[in-house]
Amino acid sequence: MKTKPTNKIYEISTVQDIFDVVTEDNLEVFMKDLINTVISYAAFKKELSEEEIKEIKAPSFMWIDDGTNDFQIKYNGELITG
Repeated sequence: MKTKPTNKIYEISTVQDIFDVVTEDNLEVFMKDLINTVISYAAFKKELSEEEIKEIKAPSFMWIDDGTNDFQIKYNGELITG
């Protein structure tokens, strides 16, 4: 039986962080969120110059175990998708 989402916020910085967060119950939602985020980020990069792309630093990301597949990407504090 699936458990309810925890609504807990996780900061993901390493592959180990992913392994620590993911369970059989939240794996599908986590993977959909991750895929959607990476696809949106790739589309966003098309709008940037090479210099702007080099300036982007993303050492971590936050994931909320809310079971919704809603996601947001912010760049310099500005919402760019989601």
